[in-house]
Order: sequence, then structure tokens, then C-alpha cells
Amino acid sequence: MKSYHLHFFLLSRRRELLILAALFLSLAALVWLLLYRDVYFPGQVLRVAAPDMEIFQGRLSPYGSGPQRDLLEKFCAEQGIEARWLPISNWEDGWRLLRQGRADLLLGHGAFPPENLASEGIIEGPVLAESQAFILHNRDNFGPKAPFSPCDTPFFYQHSPAIEAVLKGLCQDDGEQTRGSPMESVSLLPMFEALVEGGARLGVVDEASFRLWQPLFPQLQSSKVLSTAIQTRWYISSRREWLAEALMQYLSGDSLAHDLSRLESRYWGFFPQDTSAYEIGYIRRVVRTVLPRYKKTILEAAKRERIDPLLLAAVIYQESRFRSRARSHTGVRGLMQLNMDTARMLGVTNRLDPLQSIQGGSSYLRRLNDRLKPLIQDPWERWFLTFAAYNQGFGHLEDAMKLARKQRLAPDHWRDVKKALKLLTKKKYYKEATYGYTRGFEAEAYVDSIRYFYYVLYSLTLVPGPEADQLAPFVNATPAGWPDV
Repeated sequence: MKSYHLHFFLLSRRRELLILAALFLSLAALVWLLLYRDVYFPGQVLRVAAPDMEIFQGRLSPYGSGPQRDLLEKFCAEQGIEARWLPISNWEDGWRLLRQGRADLLLGHGAFPPENLASEGIIEGPVLAESQAFILHNRDNFGPKAPFSPCDTPFFYQHSPAIEAVLKGLCQDDGEQTRGSPMESVSLLPMFEALVEGGARLGVVDEASFRLWQPLFPQLQSSKVLSTAIQTRWYISSRREWLAEALMQYLSGDSLAHDLSRLESRYWGFFPQDTSAYEIGYIRRVVRTVLPRYKKTILEAAKRERIDPLLLAAVIYQESRFRSRARSHTGVRGLMQLNMDTARMLGVTNRLDPLQSIQGGSSYLRRLNDRLKPLIQDPWERWFLTFAAYNQGFGHLEDAMKLARKQRLAPDHWRDVKKALKLLTKKKYYKEATYGYTRGFEAEAYVDSIRYFYYVLYSLTLVPGPEADQLAPFVNATPAGWPDV
């Protein structure tokens, strides 16, 4: 009897262990499926390997994630699929993901593909953008000796096969080895910090990447362009034939060049030819010492008028550099440079009063933007044209939009409307316009300056420091749904 009970106990115990093992295996399979479903069973997912580079991440820009991501999101929307991003720290990881079929696409910038590309099932897309590599140095230090030789000067350089190749080529001409040290990852921030803090004297980087960071590092300047092309391409895995074919058709489509040009104009078209270290320093000083006086008023006005307070601050900076008693020869006055007619319409009795000026100016921006809503679908383009109307008047903007349509340009895109505004400085065109002559070149500089100052203020919020502390309440007050509000 005891033997029977023992046998029954062992059988029950074994059954319980088997059930527990089955439950554990089921749970493990579920976890694996959740973690690796998109890797081994991608379905309607586009797996995109991308390095941690600002040119692909768009963290510094208030306008979005950048041209490459926007192009990719448009493709996904057309195909009815979802993009899943796979971060990589170096190009070798990207090629490995493509080879193993764990990524469908690699976004490349200055990346040299394997020699046996086709045999490894990788398709090289067309060149989407090009930039040049150049040498950076701190403005407080001397630049490189002329001619620059990477064989006799210690320096850092961007982790880029294209840059490595040109440096190696320069040294091979002299029969020596380069003295450059590559950055450990594709991130450029450590190099810039080393150049500013004195940890390095020279750096080699590509122009497109540096341009996005330069407002945060005005102490750095380029001193010599190296003769190499840093290309941006998409590299496509051929394993999923339908997806590879769709991507290649998209990249060879007639609309791609137009879309890319429009996006580059939006994201980068406002950058000045050369970053002014003085201007950036002055902006930072204003944010630390002057902005706090008007912070409450700006936040209240921005909330009431559904405007990003950072954008409102950028407009004020462009108009008056935050000088409350600023005056212009054209008759405009105050922080937001209102003229008499506009002030009267807005109920502003004292244009030099900061409170009235900010309340009136923000209200005027909102009115102009609302008037443009039926005409312009894209919210950013609507804001760019709002700035033009604020500067030149709504009537002159209407003239420019009509002229743009006659010139077969896009009347709802700033890139084309500013061309029409400049045409309205010529008698041939303004004599037929309803509102006559327009200061079109001034309008172009005005709008692009606001876009640039907005970019600078936004990027300052992402870097720890007193400026970020002052601007933190502005970030928290961004309206829901911005910029389409």
C-alpha cells in the first residue's frame, strides 16, 4: 500500500513538473515572439538600420526628424507598412544586419559597402545627397598648417569609411601613416566637445553633419575642405523581393528629387553661410539675462494664441533683440515692432509697453496664420508664410502667392513664394500687383532668420546649461498638436 501511494505521488509530482515546464516554455516562446517577431517574421514592417547621427535622427530640429526620415515615412505610408528603427553604433553592425536578413534597409552616410555587395544580397540605392569633408579647429587656436598633412598632425576624425579613405590616400602619397584617431562611434558630440575644451586641436568631419551642430558650437570653424564626397544612400536587402522592388521604384520615381529638394529646403534652407559666434553668444546671453523678464508674458500669450512659446521668442528676438524700446526708421516700435495701423487694429495703445506688444504681436501672428489655413495645408509652410505676412503685410503676401501661381511655382510653399516676393521688387512685376512694390529680399532674410533662431533656441533646450534651464518652461508649454493648431 505504501508503495502504491509512493508511486501515485511520484506520478503526480512528475505531471506537475511537466505542466510547469510546458508553462515555462510557452512563456519563453511568447517573450521571444514579442522581442524578435519583427526580426524573423517581419510581415508589414520595414526594418531600418540607422546610425546615431543627427542627419538621420533630427533631435536638434523643431521641424521634424529630417529629410531622410520624412522620405522613409512617406514610402511607408504609401505602402501601408510601419517602419521599425534598429539603432547601430557603427557601420559594421549595419552590414551584418543586412547580411543576416535582420534589417531590410540601411541608411548610409559616408559608408563604403562591401566589395561583394550583390553576392551578399544587398542593393545599392542612388545618391540622395552629397557633402564634403573639412577640417575643424577652435576659433581661439590656429588652424592646420598649409598644406594639411594627416601624416604629421594629431587629430580626431569622424567614424566614416569615406573620410578614412581620403586620409589614408593623402598619407599613402607621402608613404607614411595617418596620425588621426577615429571616433569610437558615429556620434560627433565627443569630437566637438574635445575641440572646444582643448582635448584636441583639429578634427575632420563632413559638412552636412557639422552644419546641424554648429549653432551649439560657434567656437568651431572650418578651415580647409578635403577633396572627397560624403554620399548619402540607402542600402536595401534583397531577401524580401516585393519590398526591395518597391523601395527601388520609389527611389527612382520622378517625384523623389522634388520631394527631397523641398524637404532639404525646410530643414536646412535657412542656415546662414557662416555661423556668427557673436550672434550665438548674444542669443545665449539674452536667454540667460533678458528673457526671464518677459517669460511669464510670453508663456501666457503663447498659450492664449496656441503658439509654441519658443517660436514666439524667436520672432521677438528677430524683431527687436528683446529691446523693449526698439524703434525702426519705418515707424514700427517695441518688442514685436508693431506699426501704428496694426497696433490700432489690435487695441494696443502703447507699443513700447512690453506686455501690450507681446499680447498684440502674438494675436496678430495667430490672425495671419488662421487666414492662411484654408489656403495652405502643410502647417510648417503656413507658419513660414505667416512670418512673411507679419513682415510685409498680408496684401503683399497675397500678391506673391498669385505671382507664384502665374510663374508655375507652388503658392503654398515658402521656397517658391520667396522667389515671387523677390520678383515683386522689379517694376515689371510689381506694376501689375494689387499692393505694388514689395521688399522681397528683406522678407526672405526675415523669415529665414526666424526659422534659424527658432532652431537655435530649440537646440539649446537639449544641452544641459543655464539656457536650457531658462527655456524648460517653454518646452513644457508647447501646444498639443503643434504646429498644426
